[in-house]
Amino acid sequence: MAATTAAMPAFLGGGATASGRPMRLGGPIFLNSEEPGELAREHRRLGYRAAYAPKVELKEKEKIRAIIKEFAAQDVALAEVGAWVNMLDPDPEKRPRTWITCRSGWR
Repeated sequence: MAATTAAMPAFLGGGATASGRPMRLGGPIFLNSEEPGELAREHRRLGYRAAYAPKVELKEKEKIRAIIKEFAAQDVALAEVGAWVNMLDPDPEKRPRTWITCRSGWR
């Protein structure tokens, strides 16, 4: 059974990715807080090791540093930012705007 489990993908119960490392999973949290430490701890409390990046403006440098520090302290990877656009848009006029949206996805 061990050989079979080891060969299975993580989402089927194998527990590791093709690289042999565990896959980090995350999901939504419903904590009403903007404090980075509380958000990071809530992810861990729920068993998550990956997270959506909290909303923050790029100009809020100290808050960004606090988010990075607190999530790293809890070993939670910031895995996604709120920038859902097609970066490969075939329209040459839209495409540059999609890149700007992605770069400022911390908003």
